[in-house]
Amino acid sequence: MRLLAACAGLALLAVPAWAEGERFRAGVEVGGAWRSGDTFAEALPFAEYGERNFAVGLGAPIRVRMLDGKPTDQCATPGLRCQDWDKPGDWLRILRHFDLGSPETKGQIHVGDLTGLTLGHGSLVWRYYNNQLLDVWHTGAYAVFDNKSGGVSALVGDLLRMDLLALRAHGRPFRGGLRRLEFGLGVAAERREQVWQADGTHVRALTSDFQGSLSAPFAPSLVADLGYEIVAGNSGQLLTWLDAVWQVDRGVGAHLGMRAVVRGRSDSLAATLEGRYAGRGYLPAAIGPLYELQWPLRSQAALPAGWGSRASAEWVHRGLGRVLVALDHQQGQKLDTYLWYSSEPLGSWSLRAWAVKRWLRGEQGSGNLDLGQDPIDWSAYVSARLRVDGPWYAALAAGRRWRVHGTWPIGQSPLYAENEVRLAAGAEWRW
Repeated sequence: MRLLAACAGLALLAVPAWAEGERFRAGVEVGGAWRSGDTFAEALPFAEYGERNFAVGLGAPIRVRMLDGKPTDQCATPGLRCQDWDKPGDWLRILRHFDLGSPETKGQIHVGDLTGLTLGHGSLVWRYYNNQLLDVWHTGAYAVFDNKSGGVSALVGDLLRMDLLALRAHGRPFRGGLRRLEFGLGVAAERREQVWQADGTHVRALTSDFQGSLSAPFAPSLVADLGYEIVAGNSGQLLTWLDAVWQVDRGVGAHLGMRAVVRGRSDSLAATLEGRYAGRGYLPAAIGPLYELQWPLRSQAALPAGWGSRASAEWVHRGLGRVLVALDHQQGQKLDTYLWYSSEPLGSWSLRAWAVKRWLRGEQGSGNLDLGQDPIDWSAYVSARLRVDGPWYAALAAGRRWRVHGTWPIGQSPLYAENEVRLAAGAEWRW
């Protein structure tokens, strides 16, 4: 009883502070979703606590399948969507996010969904997303520590599977005018093993989601980079860099780039132009926004050497959000176009949208199995939320992502596109 009374007293003392700063919020969303023939009733309870340099969120989607479209997945109908909880990593989705630190501090740690992360100049890890699939949830982690003399950043794509690891350290050892010179060394490692079984007419995946088994060896990639700030100030920045890249089974490549930033009172504009030469079988930006999409059908031997380039422009406006447009070209192979928009997360409305389009595609395959040509050349998603009155709001999400057949005919791709539409109403209370 004494312990209970003490806890109640602490809670009463904390209520005025929470109410003033709105540190705690909780709510629930209820709605329905349609995914290429599958119809669901959904509920999402959640609770979050946040301060200036600390935040944690809990919640879990509860999806009940009402109608089962094709291809059928042997789940009970009606019943809970079995793909949401059939892998160990799915259970970590109960932790929506964990954040420690802020942009004003020297260090930050984020655990949860990874959206658009870049390490260094983007020669290895460029705008990486760890959750592109509808059926699989990855709980990743990202940490960065930085000061005037140097820093380190690290990324884990999935804390349970450890199928993608990346680390970069950089330093500014000189003083005076040479302080603008920065040296960096980065490494990224991924598991590439894919295990399939063929019976002459069909192929069956023996490893879930084509991510490989935990016993698969890591395939490392190394980057040594050198950057120099030509102009550095509050109103703008001009940076140039040269990266040397070595990837196992892909060869050696070099990246040369320049980035210009102009800042105003309420907005900023950044433009980046990069040229590169790739050695034998080198795939630029392999760990990027198309990483999940390209994984099942990547054939290292089929990737040509040659020149490539990437150009991007990013506009950030206080109150409106962030827009990014990028073009990524590889000689004789592909031209990818990326478009992102993200509003500021807090306010009466929020909007997040992204689209990826591949304009050129080559024949794909791996080993002795004919997997056919990749049919998924674009993917997109939009999520919006509008506060209606008081704690009530409406939410809309729609997109086109990809899924993987468990069994498919030889000569056909294991991938197929799935459209998604979700409508929900929710309430959110803040203290």
